[in-house]
Amino acid sequence: MLRPQTNCCRALLELDGLWRFSFDPEGRGGAENWQNGLPLHRPIAVPGSWNEQFETGRDETGLAWYETEFELPSSWQGGR
Repeated sequence: MLRPQTNCCRALLELDGLWRFSFDPEGRGGAENWQNGLPLHRPIAVPGSWNEQFETGRDETGLAWYETEFELPSSWQGGR
């Protein structure tokens, strides 16, 4: 897997870890505002494939939602 490299023009923030995860096979997440918090979720390791981490997701190819929290470095405030 190719990964970005930190250099003079690019800062990097690692987001690896356990995230909250929900399958959305019916595509209800947008209408039910899952972007404001996942109603039912389970932990998932990121980076990683849900097909390998969940027996129930082995053959799943539909929609899914990921959610995590992180602190934005103060040096990034006002940036893009």
